[in-house]
Amino acid sequence: MSKYIPPHLRSRRDSTRTSSSTRGPWTADRGDKQGASNGTRCSGRTSMDEATAHRDDKGRASGHGNHYSRSSNRSYSGQRDDSRNNREQAQCPSNLSRRWTNVTSLGSRLDITTRLEKVKTQPAPGRKAESSLSLLLSRQQQQKQSLRVAFFGDSFIGMFSLLKKHNPETVLKVHKFKGASAKGIGRIGNENRNAIIDVCELHTTIDRAVFCFGSVDVHLSYYYNKFVKREEIDLEEIATTYVDFVADLPGRSKRLVLGIYPSPLHEDIVGPSVSKYIPEIKTKEQEAEIAGSQEAIALKARQDRVRTFNRALQARCEVRRDTLPEGVELEYCDINEEIVDESTDEVKPPFKDISDYNVHIIWETTLLVWLEKLVWLRDVTPTGFAQNLQRTFDAYVVSKPWADTVHVAQEVGVRGAVVMN
Repeated sequence: MSKYIPPHLRSRRDSTRTSSSTRGPWTADRGDKQGASNGTRCSGRTSMDEATAHRDDKGRASGHGNHYSRSSNRSYSGQRDDSRNNREQAQCPSNLSRRWTNVTSLGSRLDITTRLEKVKTQPAPGRKAESSLSLLLSRQQQQKQSLRVAFFGDSFIGMFSLLKKHNPETVLKVHKFKGASAKGIGRIGNENRNAIIDVCELHTTIDRAVFCFGSVDVHLSYYYNKFVKREEIDLEEIATTYVDFVADLPGRSKRLVLGIYPSPLHEDIVGPSVSKYIPEIKTKEQEAEIAGSQEAIALKARQDRVRTFNRALQARCEVRRDTLPEGVELEYCDINEEIVDESTDEVKPPFKDISDYNVHIIWETTLLVWLEKLVWLRDVTPTGFAQNLQRTFDAYVVSKPWADTVHVAQEVGVRGAVVMN
């Protein structure tokens, strides 16, 4: 075996005396340009490159990845720069040993990092997993803002976003969870539930937290349970569990649970409307079955379900009010008396949507009623808000040229519609 001579002591003549037989068994001859130009260099990918690539695959599978995979490829692939290649001699066992040491060290770092990542993302007791919003909030902890009012709800909470839209500087935020049910919010481990907890833990400056869930349960889940799952829904139990969640949230905020809104649908529209929201109800036979059930479509029956749910919300708020820590308040409020004609049980025209199939109600007119009802809400309302609401309403009407109804606010304005109510 020839004696190893450091590169800087070799003569020009020595550097040309190479053959394929002098290469070590770890050299992979792939015809790489760098390997072909000098027989003393590793040609192509070596065995340690294969090991690095294998570990890179494991890193990707475990959620690590690109950082280490790109780094390892730069360090150990055949695309090394010439200055480094000139320093590395593939025939030298000691050099190979050093390179294997580097690979092993990298493997250890990857393994340690993997374990640390698993520890960091380990869900807290009582939670199945962190939501994407949870992870986002954890990255923003250094950018806390003095949030004073927070709204949480399904799509019906969206009207309060107009307060922020027309006054960007106001210290409120609307967290809308489209399609979220009160039943889901009451379930430990639910992603939306975890997100609400994270917001309350992060923003300790919240003075008021407003919650509006339950419309999905009463106006949609009822039909899914009855005509798809063939089982009854316990609205009172759902309301109770939901209020308990709100009462037990972290922080010292004043909490307000809003009652759900009444159904605005005509009886002959219920089946076709529900089928638009629930994919599992999609056949004419299912719509006919709904239409043939007075319990499902009768206006009084639908509004009674709303009243049942709201009464359960109010009753549970009263029970939990005496169990709360000092500084925490829990109230219930709804505006159904203001927006429903008590003689017919129908939603009054100023609050009905311009589409007969929409289970939602008009934001702008309804929001003005809330401003009359909640004094503190007016404190975060900008000057000229009613005029801004008119512009928002007009834009909404334009966005639905196919709508079935001419709204009264199109004739007398948003403010005028509410006043003549």
